[in-house]
Formats: sequence, C-alpha cells, structure tokens
Amino acid sequence: MHHAHGKNKRGFRTKEPSLNRAVVVLAVASWQAVMQDLVRACIDLSKPSDDGPLPPGAYGLLRGRLLDEVNNFGTPNAENTRKLLVAVGHDSWPYWTWRQAWGKAGPRTVTPAQARAQISEWLAIRHAIAHGDQSLAAKSVLEAVGGQFRFPARGHLAGSYLAADFTGCHLDSIV
Repeated sequence: MHHAHGKNKRGFRTKEPSLNRAVVVLAVASWQAVMQDLVRACIDLSKPSDDGPLPPGAYGLLRGRLLDEVNNFGTPNAENTRKLLVAVGHDSWPYWTWRQAWGKAGPRTVTPAQARAQISEWLAIRHAIAHGDQSLAAKSVLEAVGGQFRFPARGHLAGSYLAADFTGCHLDSIV
C-alpha cells in the first residue's frame, strides 16, 4: 500500500497514517496476547500430580487468582508484563536482550533497560491512538516524517525476540 499509494513521491499521504496506526495497535495487541498465553501455559504446566506437594484445592485457588491476573492484563507495559510473569515464578527481564543490525554503525546490543523503554514507548503510542489523539508524541521508536510517522526499517517491538525458559514455571515453587 505504501508504494502503490505514494509511488515514492513527496507530499502528505492520507492512507499511510491509518495503516501505520493499525500496525502499532496490532503489534501491541499481539504482545499482550503472547504474554497472556505464556502465563496460561505456565499455569497449565504447573498442575501438580495427585501426590505432589501442592494440594489440588490450593492449586485451584492459585490458578483462579492467576487467571484473574491474566484477564486483567490490559496495559501490557514492561512493569505489568514482569509482574504477570513473576506471578508464575519467572522474571523475564534479564532475558530481554539481543543483538541487532544498526545501519552503518554496525550491530548493537539492546539491553534489558532499553527493551523496557521501547515497550513503554510503544504503549504510549498505542495509548495515544486508542484515545484518538490528533498527533503522536515524538518517540525514539518512530521516525518523524513531515507531521506523520513511519516505522524504522529495523525497528521492532522488543517482545518479538523474547527468549525465555518457562520450564521453571511451577506454582508450588512460589507458595
């Protein structure tokens, strides 16, 4: 659509801002859904055996409480994501790091703090879109282009590279 509509010409494009905003909303919604699915999987994988250390009634109580947390996960910022994952015994923040190409400057390592900042910026953008703000604040995850915005060619939501070992998710380890 970008190429067909603009044909690489200068000037304001009326269709791209809507498409770009939709991409932000869908990317954040995907991040939220992945985090919710991961926690649900941890809950299911943590079901104790009949002779396990956690009585079935206690597991049921914890399961219900954790599913409430999953269902109330409406703002998937870095802090809320960590809180949700810690609830099932996994602190994901140390794993939020990767190396990526960075133009002529060469590869760079994204640190957990930078990943958290990127997630916060994406959430601020999603918030502005969802509430109908007329313009979006300048954020480092976006490139400003004549009053509109586009996504950096190599920019991405930090969570798409989340690599974590969820074998350690056990409800009986957090009781």
